[in-house]
Amino acid sequence: MAHHNAEDDESSECSYEPEYEPETISLYSEGETYEFTMMTVVPPPIEYMAALHTQHQEISGRQVWCGSLLLCHYILKQQGQQQNLFGGKRVLELGSGAGIVGMLVSRLNHPHDPPSCVAMTDGDDRALDLLLENLQMEVNHCPDHSLVQATTLRWGEKEHFRKFDDWCCQMWPKQFSFEDKHVEFEVILAGDVLYKSELPPLFFQTVQKYLSSSAEAFMLLCHVPRSTVDQETVIQAAQTAGFDIESMSIDLSDIPPECPMEDASRARIYKITRPS
Repeated sequence: MAHHNAEDDESSECSYEPEYEPETISLYSEGETYEFTMMTVVPPPIEYMAALHTQHQEISGRQVWCGSLLLCHYILKQQGQQQNLFGGKRVLELGSGAGIVGMLVSRLNHPHDPPSCVAMTDGDDRALDLLLENLQMEVNHCPDHSLVQATTLRWGEKEHFRKFDDWCCQMWPKQFSFEDKHVEFEVILAGDVLYKSELPPLFFQTVQKYLSSSAEAFMLLCHVPRSTVDQETVIQAAQTAGFDIESMSIDLSDIPPECPMEDASRARIYKITRPS
């Protein structure tokens, strides 16, 4: 009988490569349909998930979460009420994952009054690879390819802030100046990104860095309670960082079918601003 070594199991678990499959998502607003095809991860074996946990790794950014879909749903409802939230504004998405929120925003109000740029970001390198692949799919293309770009941004890390600032200046030199390196956004978006207790302080530190000081600047965050991060935790973290935070109403009557009602009913969308 061959000797059975625990290291062999660990090697086997870690050698597993996640599989991906296309997922088609349709979003509707006032007679318009926005269709996306997203490559998302196939749920892997539990042994692989356990190995990731042991190594402090994850695959959460490689699928479309309920909070992202709800945020898209909310944005389209506002569009239906003739509220152009993004026209002419610089938009940053934190924790983009598969990318559906940023891709939707990049396609709104063309050609009349689109955003001036949409920066999509994620802190996980493999999630970013998947995001870039999704952006290349023809069905997901923005009418103006230069408007939307994606890169790495790790929350709360000053070195990553500097790299991101340089990247923004290179991508959109008319929007950001190399001379003063003053990179800020009138709109920040995030959906279903706070699922660990250590994340809210780092997240709001990053928002503090990049949310414009203009009176019209705001952030939209859709949070579904995950693990120990309940709604009160998010509110307290935002207030501790010096922000005003307001809970917005969500119409759940016609949410996307890919969004489980169990999650949607627990979700909140927050509008976060600097104090006036």
